[in-house]
Amino acid sequence: MRPMYPTKALAKDQRLRLTRICFSVGATSAIYDGDTPEHERRAIAENPPSVLITNPDMLHYGLAYSARFRRLVQDVGVVVMDEAHVYEGAFGSHVRMVLERLKRTVRRRLQFIASGATIGNPSELGRLLFDREVEVVVGLPRRRGLAYHVMLSTGGLSRWAVASRLIAFLARVGLKVLGFTDSQQMAELLARMARREGANVAVHRAGLPRSERVKVEEALRSGSLDGVVATPTLELGIDIGSLDAVVMAAPPPSYVKYLQRAGRAGRRGVPGYVFMVLGDDPIDAYYEARPEEYFSQELTPVVFDPDNEEVLKLHVLAYAIQVGRLRRRDLPPSWLKAAVKLEAQGLLALRGPAYYPTREAWSLVRERGLRGVGPEVQVVCGEVESLDLEALKASVRRVGDLPYYTRPLYEVDVVDLSFEERRVVDGVEVAYGEGTVTKTVVGYAKYLVQYAEDRARPEAVKYLDEPISWSYRTKLMEARYAECADPEAIHALEHAIIHAARPIVGAGLTDLGGVSYPSGHV
Repeated sequence: MRPMYPTKALAKDQRLRLTRICFSVGATSAIYDGDTPEHERRAIAENPPSVLITNPDMLHYGLAYSARFRRLVQDVGVVVMDEAHVYEGAFGSHVRMVLERLKRTVRRRLQFIASGATIGNPSELGRLLFDREVEVVVGLPRRRGLAYHVMLSTGGLSRWAVASRLIAFLARVGLKVLGFTDSQQMAELLARMARREGANVAVHRAGLPRSERVKVEEALRSGSLDGVVATPTLELGIDIGSLDAVVMAAPPPSYVKYLQRAGRAGRRGVPGYVFMVLGDDPIDAYYEARPEEYFSQELTPVVFDPDNEEVLKLHVLAYAIQVGRLRRRDLPPSWLKAAVKLEAQGLLALRGPAYYPTREAWSLVRERGLRGVGPEVQVVCGEVESLDLEALKASVRRVGDLPYYTRPLYEVDVVDLSFEERRVVDGVEVAYGEGTVTKTVVGYAKYLVQYAEDRARPEAVKYLDEPISWSYRTKLMEARYAECADPEAIHALEHAIIHAARPIVGAGLTDLGGVSYPSGHV
């Protein structure tokens, strides 16, 4: 059996439970992921466990580059995938292809089991992930304990000030609190503000060293912390002990994420308290007036595009590296189509009846992950003492809780458009193709903490002597609406299109972006 968790942290957290279960039935278990030391990998390969715990990323790289890993998994019979709701958008497309490569590697027909508590379309998701019909087993929709849900209007105050004071108040009355934000910077800011209110809280977010995140988890479990402010890193089922309350500084990006976060409170058979802070934007105001609509939402479907061409091309390359060559006659039509395009890009070489990976293919597959387009971004908070952009080096001095924070000032532009298809829909001209997105940071704004609000006036604005720009090529859709006197209306339309397009094109919450102009171009 091969349990698969979407993150290394969740796999390590669940290891202890699995070890106990395995011991009770005379079985063994082990973790094999990117953090597993070489000597442990050798020991696992020499004496394979009954249960091997891993993640999609390890499967992706292990199948392509490690003969030892391929031998280890070739006798797998059952694959168990936990937290299946995260396999959406481009990440879901990647995981489907990783499983397809695994099917072609093992010696027997695999049995797949997936679990998740917030999936609106389990049957469809199973078919998408495993490319076969599935049987859905539905458990009782119940919590372990009672939970009280509160929508809290700020009354025009800063949402961050309200959330920090609420966290501090809950801590003072003896409740263990978990606060949520959706950005690393605002997690640091909210924790800093809560500490100023007297709460003993720490931060748990992506970009922190794993050792530091584990230390925070252990401190919360042991009771030495009043609470933690986290990004979505703690949405999944990592064991952080008994929690009494959850405070969301803003409505999450989706109702499913709300349920995931709310489920962390009151999980030990005692009442839980869930607070969601509403600001003054139109969506918050809508649900403030109609809370029953928010809480009566159905679970949204988990969707992705099983035929994502860019994803397919990456995994055709990875499989070519794994097996050494791809015979044209053995390739499914979609794989053959991808191989032809990869040959044109110089990533596959056709010699006789087979394709062979080029040196560039080996480099590209190593560089491309399943979750992003580059290495992990680690945010280090502090005062910059020196900055060398040519060497990409910065020296940062750690400082205490400062009374301010900064945000970048940047511009986004889309240039070098080339379209493959055009049409008119309900009088609106739309086009599909490619373009170059250029982002330029021109400076930064300084905000005082006590007035921490998106729409607050900055205390100071600093412009860079030389703006910093970077560009990337991407697929895009352009819509041309009539020119509008109110740029905010066009901006709202942009967000409405993004939200409506996600389930149609199979995109995740972070897969689609947009830019709009007063001219009516979106």
